[in-house]
Amino acid sequence: MKNLIKFIIAINIFSLNVAFAQEQEEETDFTTISTPLTLDLEKRESEEEEFTEKKKKPKKNFYYGFKTKKGFTTRGRGDRKDMILFNYLKKPQTTDPYVRDLYWYSFERKQIMKSRRFDPEKGVLLHG
Repeated sequence: MKNLIKFIIAINIFSLNVAFAQEQEEETDFTTISTPLTLDLEKRESEEEEFTEKKKKPKKNFYYGFKTKKGFTTRGRGDRKDMILFNYLKKPQTTDPYVRDLYWYSFERKQIMKSRRFDPEKGVLLHG
């Protein structure tokens, strides 16, 4: 008896789905065009936009007209270790005699030094 009731319910549900599916289908004909296509070439020529040049991005390794390179050094020990990032000049430059402190990277000590005199053989001059 239970199987017969389940069978009748299943047939009713199946027949309802088929009926709804048939009602939703609509036929459309995409082969015909309702309005003719027209091209107005004179109108398009007047609407052309002028070409504007994009601004060039400044290079990342140039600062105030000098080429630089990136470098890093570490200081501290264990958990308190800090990494210091810096930019240094590629080519040796003459320094202004009126500058009080010069910052430079020492190849021997592998750290940033601050002094009044700078020797290009011992390291490189930091930018800025």
